[in-house]
Amino acid sequence: MSFDESKLINYISEAILIINEEGYIEYQNDYSKNLFRKFSKKPNIIEIFPGLDLSILSIDEKPFQKLEIELFYKIDNFEVIPFDIEISEIAVKKFVLVLKNISQKKTLEKVHRDFVSNVSHELRSPLTSLIGFLELLINEDNMDEPMRDRFLKIMSEESNRMELLVEDLLLLSRVEIDKGEEVFVSIPIVPLVKSVANSLSIKLIRKCMSVQIITPDSSNTTKATISGIEDEIHTVFVNLIENAIKYGFDGTQIKIVICCLDGRYSEVKIINEGDLIQEPHIKRLTERFYRIDKSRSRSIGGTGLGLAIVKHILIRHKTTLSIKSTSDEGNIFGIKFFK
Repeated sequence: MSFDESKLINYISEAILIINEEGYIEYQNDYSKNLFRKFSKKPNIIEIFPGLDLSILSIDEKPFQKLEIELFYKIDNFEVIPFDIEISEIAVKKFVLVLKNISQKKTLEKVHRDFVSNVSHELRSPLTSLIGFLELLINEDNMDEPMRDRFLKIMSEESNRMELLVEDLLLLSRVEIDKGEEVFVSIPIVPLVKSVANSLSIKLIRKCMSVQIITPDSSNTTKATISGIEDEIHTVFVNLIENAIKYGFDGTQIKIVICCLDGRYSEVKIINEGDLIQEPHIKRLTERFYRIDKSRSRSIGGTGLGLAIVKHILIRHKTTLSIKSTSDEGNIFGIKFFK
């Protein structure tokens, strides 16, 4: 096979430019031309990156070494692209610039910072409470028995909250790392959902709630199956049904509708009667630590990670969680599973 080696540079998905010592562009690959297409002619590099100091190209006439700097390219008033730029001298007073778009890197760094900040905040609150009550118990010799019992109960609740948070963090970390080692099996849906609902019966009784499993086409639906990792699918339904209990009104019924669609996949909808979820919140419910009402979520024992765990498990199973909230139907959390 014959090809023009000089054209290979145009297949590289990074912007590559060659400039002279005055900053004028003498060559740029196709990716660069497309990226900087708002410039009609070959511009001076300073027009693209006003923050670039060309004096760095000639320092005391010493042998030039590769430079690595970070600059920002302004597309318009609302969008700015960050670049890592490598500058190397390829000939006398000729320099090649390789531009690496680091937008995704910056986004991931922000996600990481926010995650660490949120984890620290979530752990700090119960930990501060525990430390405070421990100091009181240690230093207060004449504390009456009812007060001591009250403090110990609060400490127990805060300890349980920390334990749940750590467990959810470990689970989220595990499901985010898809090693492809788990075996997908055929899982009967109706028995699994019934088992999960039974395991949560105490929480249902405390809120005077009940669960109704609806199979519109009973003959087919009772045999409906899911292809997936059994422990993870179990976790999905535990989190969704538990979520429906926590945020449903006392004395109401949770409906779980299971359908077979087209023989190719099964759909499960978990419906509860609770406060309606506004559209801006629906879009963010599966974010880590996102809560509509933080004080209420904490008071009922939420860690803010349940739906994030559900989302990542479903991604592994090549499907997604749909959320709908209307005054007529209630809050609906739906999933379509391929068989």
